[in-house]
Amino acid sequence: MLKNQYYVIIAFGCEKGFFSFKSRQCVKLFEAKATYKMAEMVCNNYGNLTIASFEDNEEMEFYRLIAYNVLNIKNNVWMQVKDEGNYKAICPCLTESEESVQFIECDEKHSFFCKQRSKQESRLSVADVEKLIDKKFNKLQETIEMQISNLSTKFEKLNTTLHLSVSTALTVSENADNSSDNSQITSSVLQRFFYVSDKVDNCA
Repeated sequence: MLKNQYYVIIAFGCEKGFFSFKSRQCVKLFEAKATYKMAEMVCNNYGNLTIASFEDNEEMEFYRLIAYNVLNIKNNVWMQVKDEGNYKAICPCLTESEESVQFIECDEKHSFFCKQRSKQESRLSVADVEKLIDKKFNKLQETIEMQISNLSTKFEKLNTTLHLSVSTALTVSENADNSSDNSQITSSVLQRFFYVSDKVDNCA
């Protein structure tokens, strides 16, 4: 029954072939034996993973269950621990014995766990989504305001151009009217001159 419960957990939020404990991280067990350094290289080359670590005893027991009860591994399994940096030539590994974790020669060859973040862990939180939406909205608002400002400037220039065109047209029209009036006055004066001239000629 315990295995079935874990099977439900390990299938959630991870790629095929990976296991997950409470969606904390996705891990993959490599049954092939390698030194600790070689295991690190394999994990790194396999999708930029790292050797798996555990946060508490419950998670550690989960990994042991996967290794020794589900996949029937017959050797130790390389892992990481928080104080691993204090060790030089020895490295941590899970065991099937009562001593769950042992530190052994790093040059020994054992199976190993690689880990990656689960899909659920890599999802954005609601707060992150809200921040992202606000950022995009503010950027959109700035773009719209800039476009409105550009349109206003263009309209002002267009209005100025139209005003100048209308003013020029009115000036031309006024000049034309004045010219017409002057022509009419000149014609009237000439007509009077010719009339008077005719009278003078008749009297003579």
